[in-house]
Amino acid sequence: TGLRMGSGPDLKATSLIRRLNRVIHRSSLSSRFASLFYAELEPNGSLIDVNAGHPPPLLFLAGRIVELSVGGTLLGPMPEAHFTRGFAHVDRGGVLLLYTDGLIERTNAAGGMFGVDGLMDVMSRHAGADASVILDEVFRASRDFGTGPWEDDVTAVAIRRHGDGSAAPRRTGA
Repeated sequence: TGLRMGSGPDLKATSLIRRLNRVIHRSSLSSRFASLFYAELEPNGSLIDVNAGHPPPLLFLAGRIVELSVGGTLLGPMPEAHFTRGFAHVDRGGVLLLYTDGLIERTNAAGGMFGVDGLMDVMSRHAGADASVILDEVFRASRDFGTGPWEDDVTAVAIRRHGDGSAAPRRTGA
């Protein structure tokens, strides 16, 4: 809600995130911090993003993986935190995968975590698939890796940029 209330047509991403940070800092919530990944994806594939303490989304391009970690600290703890914009390009056929920490922190019986390596493994096997298939496989692999119920929130969004330049997002949560 704070993000929507603070947005405007001429407001740059970093200014918007700084305003949201001050709102969260001044709030009376018992937990006055949050992580956030904010991105603007243009039709030509240009991506402007700010990562405020969130697990870095992964951009899968032909032959390489980019972690989108440019940004700053969590929102809320410091009233005048500084945030930096990141820039990337989502090539045709590229996939952007956003996720919450509950997905990568899934543990197995030996205490090992699914981790970012688990996400990268799934992507290496399903790189050409539709976004919905990628999400199904990510959740299946993480669920099968762990034991017992999920211990934290588990949400993911996959966006594939098609050959015609359009993007088809899919999202799911557990």
